[in-house]
Amino acid sequence: MCDEVSKAIHIDLPRRTDIFLNQPGDPLFSVARLTEPGTFDLTKLAETEVPGLSIFLTLPGSGDPVERFDQMMETARALARELESEILDEKGSSWSVQRERYLREEIIEYRHQMERDAGI
Repeated sequence: MCDEVSKAIHIDLPRRTDIFLNQPGDPLFSVARLTEPGTFDLTKLAETEVPGLSIFLTLPGSGDPVERFDQMMETARALARELESEILDEKGSSWSVQRERYLREEIIEYRHQMERDAGI
């Protein structure tokens, strides 16, 4: 399930090249370039073409995983809107409400399992 979540969200960026994202400390979720090496060279960011982003959640992590997923999706939608781009799944297909609900349910089950394992 963790691999499925980590590959779930991609944003196609056909026109923008000036992306900068930073989350100090323990991140709620991560953002990487779709192209190798996946990182951002901040000294050359203005002239770097960024064809797409991969936004992913690593489990376990700090905080409620369902809240982190919801915040990740909110951020992905805001970026797609702002950048006039499209959210895609791990196969490059358009993101669907059904896919989002399925992943969210998987994360809820993951949280329940973690609580059972911890005796909560």
